[in-house]
Amino acid sequence: MGRKLFANNTAYKLGAILFAAALWIWVGVQDNPMDNKVLLVPVEYTNLSSGQMLVSAEQFVNVRVEGRRGDLELITSRDVTATVDLSEGQPGDNALQVRVRPPSEVQVIDVNPGTVDVVLDSVETVQWQVEPVITGTLATGYVHLDPRIEPAEVLVEGPVRLLDRLESVEVDIRLDGDSTYQRTLPLRAFDDQRQDITDLLRFSPSDVAVRLPIYARGRLVEKPVHVPLVGSPRTGFKVVAVDLDPRFVVVTAETLAVRDVLAFPTEPLNISGADETFSETVRIDTGTLPLVVTPSEVTVVVVIERE
Repeated sequence: MGRKLFANNTAYKLGAILFAAALWIWVGVQDNPMDNKVLLVPVEYTNLSSGQMLVSAEQFVNVRVEGRRGDLELITSRDVTATVDLSEGQPGDNALQVRVRPPSEVQVIDVNPGTVDVVLDSVETVQWQVEPVITGTLATGYVHLDPRIEPAEVLVEGPVRLLDRLESVEVDIRLDGDSTYQRTLPLRAFDDQRQDITDLLRFSPSDVAVRLPIYARGRLVEKPVHVPLVGSPRTGFKVVAVDLDPRFVVVTAETLAVRDVLAFPTEPLNISGADETFSETVRIDTGTLPLVVTPSEVTVVVVIERE
């Protein structure tokens, strides 16, 4: 009889435990029911070919996730990733699937849109001259010379459809003083409809050095220097470059006639029989013009290489 009573007690205890567990689960479900929420998730585009460029695409998708309310309250858009594999696309218009990865506590029940419209294009590089755009005014009695831009040409990389419509690559120069303007400035690009397409292209370099000489009218001007070479290098050799330091001189004159002079020559430099790179200091030749040139000498480096 004792054994029977023990068995009955055990059954009662086991039933009580199961009932308590079921009650706990039921209460938990009531306090933390299943629910869903919509998250605005940024789209990440992966595996873009080096020979292609992403022209246009969706930036966000709506992702509906389902899970316990307590878990949903802790989940944000940063916890969900939405990716599009661009290796599946071709140049032109594409409809590509969005793949979504949620945290393990929830599951995705809807993605809108499930496929996104993506425009890809082949990438090319062209060389383009930089055009200065000068705005603003100078103080009374001051003038500016033509700006010098380094480099004068840049490489522009972008989709073929945009490069075909590229009209200009520009640098903005805003005058606001009476001293020489010298700055490093970013580039801007415009198509044939004067639409700004800068953000859709890549530039190398991405900015340029601009120098705009500004002088009191009739007193100072800045001019480039030209070195006349005399003779020829040794047989089997050739001149590949002529570098000057400085490349420009400042001219002091009481007349603006000097502005008609395109460049000031140095005394002739003899390169007869040269078979290696050399440097030499030469004087500026002002001829009979009544003016002062600063500096009066420049250093010339003649680069000689084998043919």
